[in-house]
Amino acid sequence: MKLKKWITYSAFFSFLFISGMQGEQSNSINCDYRFLNIDGIPVIEFRPASPVRSILFVCHGFSSSKNQFLEDAELVKGLLQKGFMVIAPDNSGHGDRKGSSFKDRAFNESIINIFSVREMIDESANDISKLIDHYEGLGFNTPFGITGISMGGFVSFKTLVNDYRVICAAPMIGSPVWEDVPSEKGIPPHMNIDRSDEAMNKLKRYSDKNSPHHHLNAFKGKRLLAQNGQLDAHVHIKHVQSFFSALNQVPGSKAELIVYPDLYHETNHQMIERVIRFFDENMN
Repeated sequence: MKLKKWITYSAFFSFLFISGMQGEQSNSINCDYRFLNIDGIPVIEFRPASPVRSILFVCHGFSSSKNQFLEDAELVKGLLQKGFMVIAPDNSGHGDRKGSSFKDRAFNESIINIFSVREMIDESANDISKLIDHYEGLGFNTPFGITGISMGGFVSFKTLVNDYRVICAAPMIGSPVWEDVPSEKGIPPHMNIDRSDEAMNKLKRYSDKNSPHHHLNAFKGKRLLAQNGQLDAHVHIKHVQSFFSALNQVPGSKAELIVYPDLYHETNHQMIERVIRFFDENMN
């Protein structure tokens, strides 16, 4: 089974930015797409050959960019075949974004600032609402959905909480629990996470206010499919499972968590297929 490993905290400086390959990648993905800047948010807009059924956002992992979905087009191809328009934005601090990069914000030499990563997740989720405003202004008043990988999974959880117009989310290898800190196994030996009392207290205060797992009622009536690896050192799977246990006690919640016992911080073909099927069945 093909596995795809996505960057969050482990290979921080292998920044994936594809340049000078758009023509080649266009042939491989075989669809109509264009690069846009919408209210300062760089995106790739993928349009299906058929009439647009509704709009889905796909969000990349930490230290990557929207071009991730040109390099590995399985997810986008599958969604386009179902009639969805797919919008891939650059997360805050990533890709073609103006201002401070994720490296400037999240790293102080070999020290990792998890609080800054959570801020970028929050900002990226807020930007999805700006993109929805834009597409509604163009006449797209269909329901919206979101999926994402790793950091994009975190963004997906938060967006579902933030915006009533987003009715479905399918995060992969992400978490709704923001005070979680990756284990030592999840970071390179030469790097460390700032675990000082000051840093952890700051993260806790921010999480108490903004973390999706503190806003269970916001998930009412929405559809959620999350997929995680049991062996993931970046995401504490027990905390994700506890969240889903609590969420499924909320009347009107429609949430499912699938845990893959042999997977680390990676996706596989089965995950992608389930995401495509989930949207096909629920974006009505």
